[in-house]
Amino acid sequence: MKYMFLIFGHADAETVPRDAPCLVFGDTARQMPNFVTSHALRPPETARTVSVRDGSAVVTDGPFIDTKEQLGGYFVMELPDREAALEFAATIPGASDGHVEVRALVDFD
Repeated sequence: MKYMFLIFGHADAETVPRDAPCLVFGDTARQMPNFVTSHALRPPETARTVSVRDGSAVVTDGPFIDTKEQLGGYFVMELPDREAALEFAATIPGASDGHVEVRALVDFD
């Protein structure tokens, strides 16, 4: 089953040093046979939120919810079960100073 790991924290991915634990971890994870994809996200101030009301698109600046922590990136991994997914999440450096949300993906095929 595929699992998404949403990494929430305080750091701006664009200012993280190249030798930071999160980047080293990402390089290692990309070499794992069960790796599917991962990306860091640009800062929340670059985001736009789109809603459609009465047939018209309404675009607002920033993320929908203002929080102290921001969604900084994600991994998708193919893992055998939820327990394996939770074990993987605990190895993500962002879990030590932020949090990692673990979600199973729905396969529509």
